[in-house]
Amino acid sequence: MKIKNTGQTYLVLLLLILATALLLRLWGLANMPFQHDEFSAIFRLAYDNLATLMREGVALRDSHPAGVQIFLYYWTKITGFDHFWMRLPFVLLGVGSIWLVYNAGRKLFGQSAGLMAAATMSVMQYFVYYSQMARPYIPGVFFNLLAFNLLLTIRGEDKTRFGLSHLVLAIGLSLAAWVHHFSAFQAGLVFLSGFFLVERKHIKGLMLTALLAFVLYLPCLGITLAQLRAGGIGDWLAKPDLSFIAGYFGYLANYSLLFAGVLIIPRFICNKQLPSAKKLWGERLLLTMLFLIPLILAWLYSVLRVPVLQYSTLIFGFPFLLIAFFSFGKDPSRKFVAASVLLILLSGSGSLWLGRKHVSSMQRQAFREAPHLAEAHSKQLGGDYTFVAISSTPAMFEFYMPENEGVKHYFFNMREPVWNLTLMLDTLQTEYLGLAWADYVPYEWVSSARAVYGEVVERRSWFNAEYYLLRRSDKPSIINGKERIVFGQDFIPSATIPGDEYALLFESDTLFVPSDDVVAVMMQCVAVDTVKQARLVLEFRNQHDGQPEVWRAGQVHRIILPGETFTLTAAWRFDSGEAALRKALFRTYIWNPGNEHFEVVNRCVWTATYEKELFGLFKPF
Repeated sequence: MKIKNTGQTYLVLLLLILATALLLRLWGLANMPFQHDEFSAIFRLAYDNLATLMREGVALRDSHPAGVQIFLYYWTKITGFDHFWMRLPFVLLGVGSIWLVYNAGRKLFGQSAGLMAAATMSVMQYFVYYSQMARPYIPGVFFNLLAFNLLLTIRGEDKTRFGLSHLVLAIGLSLAAWVHHFSAFQAGLVFLSGFFLVERKHIKGLMLTALLAFVLYLPCLGITLAQLRAGGIGDWLAKPDLSFIAGYFGYLANYSLLFAGVLIIPRFICNKQLPSAKKLWGERLLLTMLFLIPLILAWLYSVLRVPVLQYSTLIFGFPFLLIAFFSFGKDPSRKFVAASVLLILLSGSGSLWLGRKHVSSMQRQAFREAPHLAEAHSKQLGGDYTFVAISSTPAMFEFYMPENEGVKHYFFNMREPVWNLTLMLDTLQTEYLGLAWADYVPYEWVSSARAVYGEVVERRSWFNAEYYLLRRSDKPSIINGKERIVFGQDFIPSATIPGDEYALLFESDTLFVPSDDVVAVMMQCVAVDTVKQARLVLEFRNQHDGQPEVWRAGQVHRIILPGETFTLTAAWRFDSGEAALRKALFRTYIWNPGNEHFEVVNRCVWTATYEKELFGLFKPF
């Protein structure tokens, strides 16, 4: 049936956008295992009362305000830890955020701005991903957009007294502050934007709204101050550079040139066609600053003090930039809007499903996949198999371990000394080892296991995690196309270290290529006398006589008696530092502070390349 009425056309387009958004967020949701951030919330819910949850589960063990944690505390009492039902409220808030973007764009710039901004937001992996996580990001987006929409409502009201719109605005602002610190900052900017949006007669009502919002936020203020005193997250997050901006906007476009073109080309075609497109620059600038101010301040804080800038940091302000981008000033033709919306939905959905492989990446997460692989390999290999998992929180792997006791397994926390793994490996008799890691563990854990179980039978990669099936071998083998030995040397006869403090220096600044993501050094030795202090050093220097940019030393994990063999390893992930170390001077040598006597029988340096799946949820495949 042909739709003649322009209003009906826009209504159909809006319903199509919301239906697409809901479908993309619900598809496969029940089969998506929990991710690290969700586990961090789940493991902080086991408290008897709300007061203990606020103190132990939030103030002392979290970096976010208490809002989402309190909600999950009560919501999971109804749903349990069911993947679908636990996340459903966040999916609905994500879809609701799209309607709020549409409504704000429509009120400021017309139907075209609202519909095209909403369509874009509905198919961006940026918003689909965070809508499928039971974490504070999408709630923060929703409540900030709700507050902004209420400011627009107040602007259109004739009455100036404090009313229902002011009350809901105060609640929205306070809830935005209750869920995330950057969301709280964004809410403050949204509130300040009201002074530019509304007439002078509404200022008194806004001031009363701010007072009420602050009162509602007061119970959370103590938690916020305690968390701010605890510092940032710079122990694992690097300082930003210009590549952050390039990566961010690539991610916004689903790393798809087609999707980016569908967004950009019609925008500028229409901008030239409409004489009124140059109007309303005040509103455009205001919306743009709602995005740029958090970006600039987070960037400066990250460079000058502690790194905090991530894609998730900017999610609360990006919808405002999106509205400004599609602000034509006057609606183009109905056909142009309909065609643009359909192209956005088709190209965005296609790039999300096919290019970004979003559903399969979300459903294949290591905390579930690795235990299932361990179960399969245990059935295949029987008593000759042992499973080892390393992560920041071992209980995350344990959550999905099969209930039967058939898999012999060990869990390690990445913060404990790596020699705990080596000591355990000394006691193992099994021929095969399944080694899983998550949370970007130091590569020494992998190289230490491969010093004993050197043959790689299989390697699997998922987002931020890997699994190796290893077989016991004296020498490490390499994975064709994914690893390479860059320096190998057998010493025949053996190279004797007769008490020298430094020995067997090897250095080069031409070993590595851009595809090298990890470098590992291994040295096999035989003790002549008792050995307990020998170290294998790996370092990078930007200058031959300068201080090392990176210094790592692998050492013996127990007292080595005369005649015993032992292995030393050291490793480094190139993306762990700020310097471009692939072109720096690489050095490896023996440091023997105890002047001990031993022989080196084998030494090798190898590199590994990451599988694209390792960062596939945020970087290109």
